[in-house]
Amino acid sequence: MRLSAVPPTRSRYVGKCAAALLFAAGGILVTTAVTGTVEQAPRLTMAASAITPPAFFFDDTSDALADLAKSENGNLALPGVALAARERSLVDPLVEDAVAALASEHPSVQALRERRGAPLSATTDTYKVAGGDTLSGLLNRFGVPGDQMPQVLTDDAIKAHLSTLSIGQQLDITRLEDGQFHSLSAKVGQNRRVTIRRGDNGFAIAAIDLPVEKERVVSSGTIESSLYLAAEQADLKQSTIMELADIFQWELDFARDIRAGDQFSVVYDRLYREGRYIGDGDILAAEFIRGNKHHRAIRFTTDDGVTGYYSPDGRSKRRTFERHPVDVVRITSKFDLKRMHPVLGVVRAHRGVDYGSPHGSPIYATADGTVHYSGNRGAYGETVILRHGDDVETLYAHMSKIDASTRVGKRVRQGDVIGYVGRTGRVTGTHLHYEFRKRGVHVDPLLVELPAADPLPENYRADLKVISDQMVAQMRSVVAPVEQLADATE
Repeated sequence: MRLSAVPPTRSRYVGKCAAALLFAAGGILVTTAVTGTVEQAPRLTMAASAITPPAFFFDDTSDALADLAKSENGNLALPGVALAARERSLVDPLVEDAVAALASEHPSVQALRERRGAPLSATTDTYKVAGGDTLSGLLNRFGVPGDQMPQVLTDDAIKAHLSTLSIGQQLDITRLEDGQFHSLSAKVGQNRRVTIRRGDNGFAIAAIDLPVEKERVVSSGTIESSLYLAAEQADLKQSTIMELADIFQWELDFARDIRAGDQFSVVYDRLYREGRYIGDGDILAAEFIRGNKHHRAIRFTTDDGVTGYYSPDGRSKRRTFERHPVDVVRITSKFDLKRMHPVLGVVRAHRGVDYGSPHGSPIYATADGTVHYSGNRGAYGETVILRHGDDVETLYAHMSKIDASTRVGKRVRQGDVIGYVGRTGRVTGTHLHYEFRKRGVHVDPLLVELPAADPLPENYRADLKVISDQMVAQMRSVVAPVEQLADATE
């Protein structure tokens, strides 16, 4: 079995000259009125034997909360999901030169040029603050005379952000060709930069909130053995994969219903600050293709700030209940009225679904509701019961800890954290037991039919169609042509 994926395609605002250059480099540019789409050459496929298959291990030695605290980007990583080898893109050198020319016009590069504002002959060095350093002492060392210091030190921006320096803090010092001081620049926090620049009449001082630059990316892949492997091949982060699964959770069960040959495409923004990658934004559009059905979702925000995912005709992708109460979905025991109890060794009905998930993983309320019970419940261990309206209750059992805010009588919103996965009560291992009760009767949470949330209001449908047409065109441009697909949508 082979894995295949289409590498991400980046859409950027480009000038006509860059567009002509790329077109001449081999016909790899497809232009529209406002964007150019640069496509890399196709990747080589590789045998599945060269790939380490995903493995999931949930036990008490794993602590998802600790992993989350140590995670670089704040996203819980799926243990064992990795590639043993990666494919390399084969790009003609002429194409690389063209892409480099394109990159030179990227907004982040232009912003850096403007902020620098120094002659090309100037040089910039980075100085790390040491113990005992003061701003006045450093400025004097870098060539600012003492009689000019008061103008700098009394400035409001300096007093607010640079009056106290931290050991290890980095200062960018720019000098002219003759060695004279030109400017000092320091990043403050994650999103602000303070600059002291010599001018004709003293110093110009500014504290600038650093803008986040966005790079539109379109990624696509074909599943041959695993959604996670195909998504990694398409350079998608695991957090984005989870978001994709969440968007389509009521149409496609990604935990047990993925088939070889299924295709997916996503449109999202990669985020940069000062030309440095800082993470991915939300999915803007997604498509999942199975057979002759296209499952499409478009992100749309109304004038009053309400954001949701909708099909192109305005139907909401959200349901009144979420399908799963945890992020990492691994079903270890299904709803079964004749199950053999693993501890008692007798036939006893299992009136819920068990989710294997790392110890300490957050548990979410699957719908808006009120906390009806919060505490220890014998064999259920640490348990929360939520009441949704007059006829539905959901139960969450075997928690390691109930969230401190989950108190009886409190209103909760869909997606609120109500506790953390554990193994309290009568259990054989770490998991979440989840029940769904309708009018007092247990029903299978995986099969219960629930209505969709309200559709997009009619007055926004025309705007949605414009966005949808653009997004679908971008996604379709990178889907691998495995076979001719019908236009049926769902």
